[in-house]
Amino acid sequence: MRLTLDGRLAIRNTAEYNRSNLYSVPDIKERERLHRQAFNNRFPQLKEVTFEHSYSCVEGVSANKTNFFEKLGDNLFVAGGFNGSGISKGTVFGRALAEYASNQTSELIKDCLNCPSALWMPPPPLLGVGARFMVRQRFKDVGKDR
Repeated sequence: MRLTLDGRLAIRNTAEYNRSNLYSVPDIKERERLHRQAFNNRFPQLKEVTFEHSYSCVEGVSANKTNFFEKLGDNLFVAGGFNGSGISKGTVFGRALAEYASNQTSELIKDCLNCPSALWMPPPPLLGVGARFMVRQRFKDVGKDR
């Protein structure tokens, strides 16, 4: 949890392996419940405070916590694997990708092309086993915020 510049609480407390499936309405409701539970655990005296919004998303994560940015073929460009830094890196890499696909050159494109590439990920079922293990490890000592 953190306080945003405009005085709101931002809660980021869930991560899971989802096999590339989009969230259903019940899935999103469950994430809202988890956000509420984490808030109540951290601030039991504020249980009556309501949430204006709750947000969940699907993110791309790579094995070495870096992203990818490349041209795969004629008119085929990709960027992704932002590992939870979505808005900031996604915006920058999206802009660079649009410039790159338009045959422009810039320092931003050069920087993106020079970033370490994301590592290969194993196929299912090994991917699922490894991903679930890494998520458990990541949240092992989180405490009340999870």
